[in-house]
Amino acid sequence: MRKTEYKGNGPEGTKDFIAEIEDRLRKLETELDELKVKASLAKADARDEFEKRRKELSEMIAKLRAKLKAKTDDSDDAISTLKKGVENAYDELKDAFDKAYKKLKKD
Repeated sequence: MRKTEYKGNGPEGTKDFIAEIEDRLRKLETELDELKVKASLAKADARDEFEKRRKELSEMIAKLRAKLKAKTDDSDDAISTLKKGVENAYDELKDAFDKAYKKLKKD
């Protein structure tokens, strides 16, 4: 995940960070929808595998959104920890998405 500079750890920086992650999640969801169409044209075993991965990715997106919304402490340390955790979760989500895409494309 590219590291973006935010306006500090205060409210504005946190809002910028959350907005960027939400934007990235929307883009991944759009790509996931596009892959669903491609999967419908693929072989049955590839479709089944994709559907399994699609559900996993959707759950990962939901968990990541929950982390963003669960922000309860605005201290600099708490926000910094939140950002690091969300960035790591996004990286894992993106890796899982890329693997699902490559598997579908290969089959």
